[in-house]
Amino acid sequence: MKKSIFCPVLILLFAFQLSAQHKCGLSPETGAQIRDQIFKNRAEMRDFVRPRNTTTYVPVRFYMVAKSNGSERTSELVALKGLCRMNENYADQDIQFYLKEFKYLNSNSIHDNPGSNTAYNSIRNSMVYDAINIFIVANIGFDENVAAYYQGPASGPNRADWIVSNDNFADDFTTLTHEVGHYFSLQHPWYGWEEQAYDEAIHGNPVGFNSPAGASIKNEWVNGENCMTAGDMICDTPADYRFDFPGPDNCTYVGNVKDPNGELISPDPTNFMNYADCTNSLYHFTPDQKAAISMSLFSSSRDYLPSELTPVLGEVTSSPTLISPQNLETVATYNSVELEWADLDNADQYYLELNKVGGGTERYILNDTKVTLTNLEPNSSYFWKVMGFNSFYTCGNTTGNRIVKTGSDTVLDTNDIPGLEEWTVRPNPVRSGSTLILLVNSNSGITVDARLSTVTGQTIAYMPDQVLGNGTSTIEIDTYGLPAGIYLVSLQTADGLETRRVSIF
Repeated sequence: MKKSIFCPVLILLFAFQLSAQHKCGLSPETGAQIRDQIFKNRAEMRDFVRPRNTTTYVPVRFYMVAKSNGSERTSELVALKGLCRMNENYADQDIQFYLKEFKYLNSNSIHDNPGSNTAYNSIRNSMVYDAINIFIVANIGFDENVAAYYQGPASGPNRADWIVSNDNFADDFTTLTHEVGHYFSLQHPWYGWEEQAYDEAIHGNPVGFNSPAGASIKNEWVNGENCMTAGDMICDTPADYRFDFPGPDNCTYVGNVKDPNGELISPDPTNFMNYADCTNSLYHFTPDQKAAISMSLFSSSRDYLPSELTPVLGEVTSSPTLISPQNLETVATYNSVELEWADLDNADQYYLELNKVGGGTERYILNDTKVTLTNLEPNSSYFWKVMGFNSFYTCGNTTGNRIVKTGSDTVLDTNDIPGLEEWTVRPNPVRSGSTLILLVNSNSGITVDARLSTVTGQTIAYMPDQVLGNGTSTIEIDTYGLPAGIYLVSLQTADGLETRRVSIF
């Protein structure tokens, strides 16, 4: 079930309905940004001829947003499925999207109210324009029925060019497709009616020449004479004044509303840029919308999108085969548990999800087919599953859940380094490129080996023979060039090993 959208002063939002449509708060100012961009694209790309039968690959960066303490971050699987839907829906335009990277943000304001001034400034100040940037959040903030929104303008000194999606809708069939349409300068087919759907008692029949938004936005005529400047300014989308549709079994317009010239309208609720909950196979873009998308993609406002890259293109058509542990197997240890699965054709990354029976979920994006987990609890049961993918093909399936049970044995008990009282890693999480500082308290002089490694056991940095005096000592580890993710920091002597987890974003 899809919901309707409401957006504040941000550029347009998309959403679907539950039982009734809610308004989208496309203000005259923000709507005008898309409108101005359309005119700019037409002027700039007047003589543009796109090469035939050539696919353009567009990078997408997903920001997975958690609260400031790192909690309530949604699954990367939601973003992967959303990317799959985008590729399905844009395939006939020779436009395909690929995953550039996941980035991880911990911010209460972005997580719960991304349209607030605080969140807006945080996003804008950290924006990197080399991909379509999509933020996956728990709450849009200004209305519980919001699904997603596009934030503009697309160009100029005040550029603010990104998409925000509620995590409940990012993987459905239309949400990100709709928002990417706005990103590529498409309006709603009923532009000017964002504040209210058509109501004969209010708007009359025939409707007036001006939309409810005012004289600057004209209602489109059925005969198409003003289609280049009225409504969505797309000539092969029919005149539309925003109507409610009750759902997929009744997604056909049956009204008798007339345009300003007295001609009966025939709107198309199955357009991706409309607000209607229809059968998936019916949704579409029109040829003129596709041409407008292409002009936007190749315009100067989108010159930051590289067009010469070709990602790994092989399809990942099955799920991995889990190797070990066997289902319901009990392993002796709890702080060193290895999970392994078979290599999958064309997959170069794997999504691993681990759910503790009784609560608690861990997720990993891995480049290997095995991982050693050091943070499990003793005498506990965990469900785990895996999905293979590559940067382009993210439509695969996860394996079924397998259960592994931990024992009570340890591989080098974490309290066994004599003389080491406690130690912490700061800051945590840490921005890639910053310095990790280990604050270590000991009650006698000891020498330790410090190591930063991936969760799969690959050593990133190794600093042997760190001499710790009595009291507090510091060890610094550089994170320059490290991709976002979960890493392990360990201190080791001949007598013991202690490990801490650190998040790099």
